[in-house]
Amino acid sequence: MSRFSNHNQIPDDYLHALTNYWNGRPQTAVEHVSLLLAERPEREDRFILYRFWIDVLADQKDVVMLKSLSDHLHILGMIDADYAPYYMSLRGTIHFELDEVEAAKLYARTVKQFENNQYARELLYMLEQRTSSEPVAMVSSKEVSNLNDYFHLKCALGSAHECSDDKLIKATSNRIAKLYPSSPLLEQYKVQTAFQQQQYPRAIKVLEGLSSDFPANHDYLVYSAFAAAKSGQYQPALKYLGKLMTLGCEDDLDVNLLFADCYRNLFEQTGDAQLRDKLEYFEQRVEELWNAEESSNKVLSISDKKENTMNSSKGRDVKAWMVKLTAAEYYDLQSKQQEEIVHTLSETAVPGDIVVFVGDDYQNPSRSWRIGSVYSVESEPTWHPVRGFECHLSAMHRLEASIPFEVRLDKQVSAKSAVIELDRGAIDLLIEAVQDFSGQDEVNIPIIHDLERMRLSS
Repeated sequence: MSRFSNHNQIPDDYLHALTNYWNGRPQTAVEHVSLLLAERPEREDRFILYRFWIDVLADQKDVVMLKSLSDHLHILGMIDADYAPYYMSLRGTIHFELDEVEAAKLYARTVKQFENNQYARELLYMLEQRTSSEPVAMVSSKEVSNLNDYFHLKCALGSAHECSDDKLIKATSNRIAKLYPSSPLLEQYKVQTAFQQQQYPRAIKVLEGLSSDFPANHDYLVYSAFAAAKSGQYQPALKYLGKLMTLGCEDDLDVNLLFADCYRNLFEQTGDAQLRDKLEYFEQRVEELWNAEESSNKVLSISDKKENTMNSSKGRDVKAWMVKLTAAEYYDLQSKQQEEIVHTLSETAVPGDIVVFVGDDYQNPSRSWRIGSVYSVESEPTWHPVRGFECHLSAMHRLEASIPFEVRLDKQVSAKSAVIELDRGAIDLLIEAVQDFSGQDEVNIPIIHDLERMRLSS
C-alpha cells in the first residue's frame, strides 16, 4: 500500500525537511516535522515523516526521544487501528536503532504478513542483514520502483553496493534521481568509491561540488581536508580546516584531529619550531575535546591512569586493550565470526597488541560484562575522521561460551562503545575470571597464556 496518491509526487513538506537534513540542519528538520505532525496527525504522509524523525534521532543518538516517540506511536496505533501495522513497523525500527534486537524481532514477526507494508519490509531486511554472513539486498531491481521513502531508497542503495549488484545500483540510483533530484546521496557514493580506490583528488572534486550545493553542511569540508591530508597535500588541507574554523567549528573533534595530523606531518618534514608549537596546541585541544565529549573512541584506563591520546606508538611495548561493544555490535561480531576486521582502537596501539571484545552481561548489565572474543592487532593505526584511529585485527580466540566478569566503570561508559587500555591489575582480573569460569576445562588455557604475556609487558 503506497502512502502517496501519486508515486512520482513527493510531499513538499517532506522535501523541505530533507533539504534541511541535507544541509546539515537535522534539528531544524526535526522541529519542522514534529510541528507538521502535531498540527495534523492524520495527514496522509505521516509515516514517511515519522520514518524521517526516527532516522534523525538515531543519528543524534537521542535515546530518550526515540523511546518517547515509540510510546507516541503505540498510542496512535491503538487509535488508528486500520494502520496499526505501519505504527508497529516503525516501533520495531526504533527498537532496532536502540540495539533492542529481540524486541525488534518480536515486532517483525507480528508485521511479517503485511507484504505491501514497506516499513515492515525494511524492518525485516535490517534484521536479516544483521544476522547474515553474506550481503543481503533489500529489494530486487524490479521492486525499486515501489519505494518512495528517501531512507528506504538510501538503505536499498547501500545494500546494492554491498552486494556489488550493478543492475540494482543503477535501478536504485535512477529512482533516487527521479524522486529526489536534489539529494546528495549519489554524489556521496562517488566520494566513497573514490576513497576506497584512494583517488583522493577525484574525491575532493566531488566534495567541493557538494560543499557548494550544501554550504551549511560542514562535513564536506571536513572530508575534503581528510582527502587532502591522505594524499600528502597538507597545506590545502589546512586551508579547508581554516575555513571550518571561521564557520564556528573550533570545538569540533574531527577538525582538531586533522589539524594535529597535518601539523605533525609538516613538522616531521621540516623541523620548524612554529609547526611544533601548533602541533602541541592541537594535540592538547584534541585531548580536551575527547574527554569533554566522552567520545566512544576515547581511551580509558581501568586504573583511571590518563594517557595522552596523541602520543606516538613508536617504541612502545605491546599492550592489552578491551573494546566494549554495544549490544548490536557484540551480536554482529559474535555471529559473523570474521577472521579479520577493522575496528576503532587507539593511536598508541601497535601490531602484536591483544584486543579483548566484550559486551553487556544481560543477567546483570549494570555490574558485569562478558568476554566474547580475542583479536590481535595486525597494523599500525590509521585515522578516520568519523571513527577515529582504526587498526586491522586478526582473530586469535573465539569463545564457545562468553565469560562474565565484574567491572566497575562509569555508567556512561558501559552503555556504549568504549576503548579501554588495560593495566596489569585489570589483566589480572580478566585472567582470574577466565580461570574461575573454565575450571578444569583446558579450552581457554591459550587465552590465559596470551593475557599473562600482556601482563608481563604492561
